[in-house]
Order: sequence, then structure tokens, then C-alpha cells
Amino acid sequence: MNIEDVKPEVFNPNTSLEKYEFSELDSENDDPDFQPETQHLESDEVSDDESQNQGPYEEMHQQTFEEVRQETSGMPSEYFKAKGIDISIGRTDANTNKWLKYDGMAMYIITSSMDLNQITLFENCETALEIISKLESIYEQKSELNKMLIHERFYQYKMSTCDSVAQHIAKVENLAQQLKESGESISDTAIIMKILGTLPHKYRSLRQAWMSLDPKTQNLNNLTARLLDEEANITYAE
Repeated sequence: MNIEDVKPEVFNPNTSLEKYEFSELDSENDDPDFQPETQHLESDEVSDDESQNQGPYEEMHQQTFEEVRQETSGMPSEYFKAKGIDISIGRTDANTNKWLKYDGMAMYIITSSMDLNQITLFENCETALEIISKLESIYEQKSELNKMLIHERFYQYKMSTCDSVAQHIAKVENLAQQLKESGESISDTAIIMKILGTLPHKYRSLRQAWMSLDPKTQNLNNLTARLLDEEANITYAE
């Protein structure tokens, strides 16, 4: 065949490749098993080839993913939530949402009893525990100075002329409770003597009658009842 006899043919993309013959090329190849490069590969061969030719980045990413899953298998879900990776590594905890719900309820209950000036102190707190811890640091009276101040208020307290007997007893009991919360112990006998010792002079007859009672009956409930009754008698007489 002379080269002059070869006429160029315009390639039509809609024409099947089977139209083009490779006989002359095949004849030049001595290998009977030779297949032309234009032969289409089977679909399963392509997928295997693609998996084998996976790039180094994809392989490294897959290994890192598996390593993270193994290394973090024993870590609490709160850690993943804080890091924002709980979903990406497949770690979720059904109890987390339940805990967040109850913690939110606790925060609402605590702050609902505060006024606006107090709430501003806890705006940066994210859990109920943080609010409680901050409340303790602000209002807890366990320092030595606070103990001294409470002792002073308790022993210097006297009944006001404007207070009723019930108010007087409540104030003494409140001071006694503050002493107990500061870590100081105080007996019921000391509280009773404080209530009696700070009464106005018009209650002197009750004090004398109280001292003659059986010690087993000398308790706060009995004293409160007797004082209220005595107050009613004095008010009626006046």
C-alpha cells in the first residue's frame, strides 16, 4: 500500500470504535494474546484498579480515622461534645441529652429565685454546678472573719420594741443557724437563754416561771407557746 493511496477520514464521535480496524497493527504484533489498548476494561477491573491506585492522602485519612476511633473508645461523650467531634467519629451517648435537659432545669430553678442584680453574677456559668460553686464562694460564711461577725451579732442582739415575740424568736433562731452554717456549734439551751435574756422587763414573770420548769420540758416549742400566750395577756391588759 502506497501512502498516497491513504485518504484521511474525518472522525465521527457518534460512530462506534468497532468500525476502525486494527488488523494492520495486530499483524505487526507477534503475540497472539495481544489486545489493543483501545479495548474497554470490565467494570470490576476498573473498581479494583481505582482502589489500588488510591492516593496517599486518602489512605492516610482512612488510617487516621480508624486510629481515632480506637484511641477514643473509652473517653466520655462530654469530651467529644466539647471538642465538636462526637458525630464525626461516631461516638454518641443517649444519656447526654437527658443530662443536658436536667441540668438546664436545675439552672432555671436556681436562677428563678434570684433578682436581676444577682442573676448578672452568673451570666457566664454554663452548668448548675458552676452556679452553685459561685454562690458558695460569694455567700458562704465560713471564714474566720465571718465567724467573728456572726458571734458578735448573736451575743449583742436585743429584742426591738417594734418586734413581736414571734419576730424576736425568729431573729434569734436565724442568727443561731448562721453560726451553725459557719461551722460553730450552738445548743438549744444557749438559744433559749438568748431569747429569754433579751426580752423586755414586762416578761420577767415568765422568765421566773420558766426557770422553775422541769428541764425535760424546757424546749423551743414549749417556750414559743408560753411566750405567745404571755404576749396576748400583756396586750389585753394594756
